[in-house]
Amino acid sequence: MIEADQVFALSLALGELATNAQKYGVWSDDKGRVLIEWTQRRGQFELIWREVGGPPVIEPATSGFGRELIEAALSHEFRGEALLKFDPAGVVFTLRSSSIGQEPADQISGLPPVTATVAPEI
Repeated sequence: MIEADQVFALSLALGELATNAQKYGVWSDDKGRVLIEWTQRRGQFELIWREVGGPPVIEPATSGFGRELIEAALSHEFRGEALLKFDPAGVVFTLRSSSIGQEPADQISGLPPVTATVAPEI
């Protein structure tokens, strides 16, 4: 189960990713899409944000507050890793939590990952 502090940190990071996608990235034209996939099983959470179909990506020369928020804060809150990759085909953000205790008895596992495609209304 995702904890309240984790949900808060994740919502800030997703807001930062969406803002940057709109300003500079995949949503800066009408062809780009964001694919979001997440899974939670055996006490571990994974989320992947993948931008496709947008303009070529160039990694920023400096690391700003948004990247710090995304990588450092989420790594801390999820006790795992948060990686932001600036692939020329599109930004890819991966969040993986470490296993935390035992999986609750009522948690469903073994289901296929949930996937969403997000496109802004222009």
